[in-house]
Amino acid sequence: MSSKRLFISGWLVLLLASLVDAQTAQITGRVADSTGGVLPSAKIVVTNTDTGVRREVETNVEGYYSAPLLARGSYTIVAQQAGFKEAVRSGLTLDEGQTLRLDFSLEIGQVSEKVEVSGAAPLMETERATMSTVVTNQRILDMPTYGRNPLQFALLVPGVRATGSFGDLPVSSFSGNSASIAGGNSVVNNYMVDGIPSENFASGNIMTPLSVDATEEFRLIVRNPTAEFGRTGGGVVNLISKSGTNEIHGSLYEFNRNMSCAPTIFSATAPDARASRSTSTSGGRPLAVPSVRRKPSSSSLTGSNLSNGR
Repeated sequence: MSSKRLFISGWLVLLLASLVDAQTAQITGRVADSTGGVLPSAKIVVTNTDTGVRREVETNVEGYYSAPLLARGSYTIVAQQAGFKEAVRSGLTLDEGQTLRLDFSLEIGQVSEKVEVSGAAPLMETERATMSTVVTNQRILDMPTYGRNPLQFALLVPGVRATGSFGDLPVSSFSGNSASIAGGNSVVNNYMVDGIPSENFASGNIMTPLSVDATEEFRLIVRNPTAEFGRTGGGVVNLISKSGTNEIHGSLYEFNRNMSCAPTIFSATAPDARASRSTSTSGGRPLAVPSVRRKPSSSSLTGSNLSNGR
């Protein structure tokens, strides 16, 4: 293989690695006994409760473990070591780009015994110096938006100011939907969809907007983005699209506004306020055979359709 091909292949590997890091999460921590002594070779089992995907890692000689490249979702984590009770943490939600620090203190006992703790992850992320805000799916669904553009919620984040009609759902990358983040120029922001760059370098606007129904959440980094983002002198906005799970699900939305319902205004010519917008989404497993026992699987499908009219 020529040196040119090796050079191109190396850059492709680095690019794919950076894109994966930009849309996944990580769990790290330390496993010790009740006296604080480290437990090397302890088994850590990380399970995505939405898809059933399971990951196993072990602690090193200093008792530390790391489970990188985890998809956004709900997780259950189990720590196991011979001669100690099994420790379980359930009900944990990982957001996009999050690094969760989770330590375990195992008690002496039979392996069949279990210590289970259910609850949310700590609110403070201590593993990174990044200043960021995650706009969750619950906020996107429950709060009203004008134009059903999920990026409108970015204006609720401290340090973000709209420049142009940022609240409207953009119809092109030159439609003026941009924002100044932390006082920076709007053209130097980095917009991403599922970790893939999606900004127009000429206008600074997003090129691939997602509808409210297709957006799971998004993270807005105001300052100190980590190295995998790069390519920006301003803020970073990474939208995560909804993905399939082991259950079939979907939604249907229709919005219609016509002039017959518009109020009378004191003007010679009334503005045209007609608008129509429909959205449909679907997701779940691609195939279900009744005679075959269902097993946890990472295979799933999802789709979204958005149409606008007048």
